[in-house]
Parts: sequence; structure tokens; C-alpha cells
Amino acid sequence: TAIRNAILGAKIPVIAYCDTAASAAYWVAAECSYVFLDNEINSAVGSIGVYTSWMDIRGYWEELGIKIHEVYAPESSEKNLEMREANEGKYKLLEERVLTPMAKSFQASVKENRPRLKSEDPLKGAMYFANDAIANGLADGIHTLEECIEIARQSNGIINQ
Repeated sequence: TAIRNAILGAKIPVIAYCDTAASAAYWVAAECSYVFLDNEINSAVGSIGVYTSWMDIRGYWEELGIKIHEVYAPESSEKNLEMREANEGKYKLLEERVLTPMAKSFQASVKENRPRLKSEDPLKGAMYFANDAIANGLADGIHTLEECIEIARQSNGIINQ
């Protein structure tokens, strides 16, 4: 949020210069005025998606004779409910209450900040190499760092510095 606020609050255009920007890194890059990739061979952006993973090590501890107890106040019936159910193999609440809202927020941000987005397909989590990223509206071009600096200078009216 702090990085997003800094980008959106900038009084000058902000350039994301990327080799690879995936998932949260792309979320930040997509907030920028421009997304430039540094080469067409292996630069890639995307992975617009949300997931979680964890290890359920309760069985391991129980084999060692250690029993984990969780006790919640009756007034706290919703506390950690998504994860408690997920540990029992019931993922619906985790998907509905945590993952889906975050995924929708991520997708909405990309749609809002990447007006050249060609379709909804890039919002499904795939990575796109440079030329496909540009064609799909996820990136604005391929430039060297020096070219990006010059674009920034010209965009900000700093021609001779």
C-alpha cells in the first residue's frame, strides 16, 4: 500500500523498468505510468493471480506426542475460521473470503491502470514474455535503462539535466 500510494501520489510519471515482474511485483508495476521491459528474449510480466499455501504439520507433532489445542472464545467464532476449515480440507471460505476478494482487487487495479489491456485473458495468472506482454497491453515497450531515463527526463520536462 505504501508503494502504491507513493506511485499514485507522484506528481510526475513513474516508470517501471522490469526484467521480470510477477504477481505482487506486477501489481506494483501496473500502477506506474509506464511499464517497460529490458529485453525481448526473457523479460516477462504477469502472474496476475492470488493463491496461498501452507504446511499442515499437526500430524508430525502428534507423532512426537505433541497435541496442539486451539480454544476460541464463543464470541470469536469467526476468528481464523477460513484457515481452520482449510486445515480440514474445506477451502470454500478461504477462497470466498480471502483469495477471491484479493484477486478481484488485483484484477481491478490492472484493468484501471493498464487501459491498453486487450482482453481478460492476462488476468488469469499466466506470464507473458515481452512481445506478448506488449501486444496484450501489460507492458508499453522494450527499452534500455538509459532509454528509460531519457523518457523520464522528457516526460518530466527535465531535458538538459
